[in-house]
Amino acid sequence: MSVLVEICKPVKASSIRIPVIREAEEDDELAGENFMETSVDLNQEVAHNPASTFYARVVDSAKDSGFSAGDILVVDRNAPLQHNKLVVCYINGSFTVKRLYRKEGMLWLEALDSPFRPIALTDENQLDVWGLVTYVVKRTW
Repeated sequence: MSVLVEICKPVKASSIRIPVIREAEEDDELAGENFMETSVDLNQEVAHNPASTFYARVVDSAKDSGFSAGDILVVDRNAPLQHNKLVVCYINGSFTVKRLYRKEGMLWLEALDSPFRPIALTDENQLDVWGLVTYVVKRTW
């Protein structure tokens, strides 16, 4: 089994700011709100090219892939492809995650779980490298 994802378009006009916890100092009170002095907008942090950035939600995943259902991948369609980085690909009617690598002057796609053979990127293949995974938001529960 591969890592299957569904593509989601991020909300561009997001103004949700999440508090960032700062380091405590000796005389700080223990109340959590005293440690929050700044905030972060995740869209601004992870969407460096907003017009070409999409989210992909993991819907099904192989056991050894490192992903779980519900994890969110940030995918940039205009980012340059890089050796040994994760990409989202459209293969046989599904979006899936593969590792891109260069070997002997060719680009290859490798499954994140070992039973699948690498796929050479050639003009004859019926696949599309959709974008580079730039961030992962990991679901922990």
